[in-house]
Amino acid sequence: MGINASILSSVFSVWYMHEHLERFRFPREWLNSTFTTATFLNGVTAIMAGAVADIGVQLTANNPLAPFLMMIPVFIISASYVMEWEENRGTEHTKQITFVSSLNVCFYLKDMKLVLVSNCSVTFQSTPDPTF
Repeated sequence: MGINASILSSVFSVWYMHEHLERFRFPREWLNSTFTTATFLNGVTAIMAGAVADIGVQLTANNPLAPFLMMIPVFIISASYVMEWEENRGTEHTKQITFVSSLNVCFYLKDMKLVLVSNCSVTFQSTPDPTF
């Protein structure tokens, strides 16, 4: 789970750093406090979402679908907000990096321990849960 969480959050981190430094030209010193605040608020949001979901389940006589149904209006509002964002298409330098060229890095790795750990993680994460 650790490497997957890192990969998922690194996409946001790279996007935000580009927006922070290149688009809005904020000082580099603000990055640390911004990521600290975002991490804290992410945890607070997760706790609040869990509490609201639990309240929803209790109010609907233990209906396990209640949290998902409660999220439909939130999803619609969020999607309408996100659709107004200007897309970051990158620079000419970033456009030259393709999926195939990024895969070439895997073949030139000198440390086989890194390759082994990566393969073990991918295999473990792709294994279906036997409880389902």
